[in-house]
This record gives sequence, structure tokens and C-alpha cells, in this order.
Amino acid sequence: MVVYLIGFMGTGKSVVGLKLSRKLNIPLLDMDDEIVRRDGRPIPEIFAQDGEDAFRDMEEALLREIADSDKDLIVSCGGGIVLREENRRILKENPYTVQLLAMPQTIAKRAGGDPNRPLLSDTVSVDEIRSRMEKRMPLYRECASLNILTDSYTSNETAKRIIDQLNLEESRRKETGSKA
Repeated sequence: MVVYLIGFMGTGKSVVGLKLSRKLNIPLLDMDDEIVRRDGRPIPEIFAQDGEDAFRDMEEALLREIADSDKDLIVSCGGGIVLREENRRILKENPYTVQLLAMPQTIAKRAGGDPNRPLLSDTVSVDEIRSRMEKRMPLYRECASLNILTDSYTSNETAKRIIDQLNLEESRRKETGSKA
């Protein structure tokens, strides 16, 4: 079983992924962290030196690798994973693709000024965040089997809602043949 967490930057994919990983005892793979580990450079450096397309190529290759493996994983995807059609196809084929949502104001508080987010500097306004989100929203919706608003919930509460709504514990038991 692979659970993909998708959504705009700052919606909680990494922290909720960690909680899901712990609750379900399934390893977490944060795609951005894995790309940085493999490439040896931080994401802003990849963007600056090679361009966004090069980063998106790395992202697509990693997503394809994950989809082709038979490992159980919780996958925290980068915010732009849905920009490529091939990525959307892979995400749509998985019954456990969850979009995390948050209001632009929440995203600005959570992620604004983070130097590791090359498309979200501290000078980006809430209106700019809203505009970028609106452009990506149809792509996220196209892929997601579940949408969860994270503004009013802790990461633990959000993880529990995902588990409950997707019946992940029951699905995991069926896949592993366990009765626990």
C-alpha cells in the first residue's frame, strides 16, 4: 500500500506523513528530502543551477520508481508533483492519494520565508499564494481520492481522519493477511 500526500506547499504533507507513518508502521518517504539526498544539493540550488524543469524531471523519475516498487510507503509529495501529466496519471491510479488543503493565510504563516521553498519567498503575498493555489487546485482534485482541510486540525488529528476515511488500517490488514 502506498499513500500519497499531495497539496500546495505548507499544507502539512511532511508532518502529517510522519504521523501516518508512525500510526500505521509504514515508512515515510518525503520526495523533496529524497531528491536532495540523491542529488546532494538543496532544492533552491537545483532550481538556481539547473532550472525547475530539471527538478521536475527528478521528481517524475522518483515518483515512477515509487509506483513501480511493491514497498509499503507513506509518500509526502512536493507541491508541484501534479504539474506533469505522467505524475497525475500515476497518482490517479492509486486509491490512497490524499490532498491536504489549507487557506492561503495559513500557508503564508506556515511556509512563508522558508529558504527551502524556492517558489514561496517571504515577499510573496497571501493573494499571490491564493493565485498559485487556484491554478493548481484542479490538478490536485483530479488526482485525489480524499481531500482534507488541515487549518483547524493538528497533524495527529489530520492523520487520524485520513486513516478513518480511507479505512487504511483495515486495508493494511487485508494486504498483509494479518488479523490484528
